Amino acid sequence: VAAPGREVEAQRRQRVDDAERAQVPAVEGLDAAGARHDGLLALVLLEDGTAPPLHVAGTRNFWVVTRYNRSSFYALAVITLGDAVRRARGADTVNR
Repeated sequence: VAAPGREVEAQRRQRVDDAERAQVPAVEGLDAAGARHDGLLALVLLEDGTAPPLHVAGTRNFWVVTRYNRSSFYALAVITLGDAVRRARGADTVNR
């Protein structure tokens, strides 16, 4: 377990159907667009101190954001903010 306030991340890449067969926690909550994704997913386990670990499945946009800043926490924050802005503007389509 990481010390409080210290991020730990583990990442691997896998296709949606392979991840589902392996029962990877990150793919359990995929939305419809994520489930249809035909490329590789970035399967990320994020640990932050004593908080419960967070499993994330990211598509190409997640990978692109991590080219700018390698932190998966940063990528998740950027994509979450983008989703909130999109919802506030009334656009329902989410492409991660």
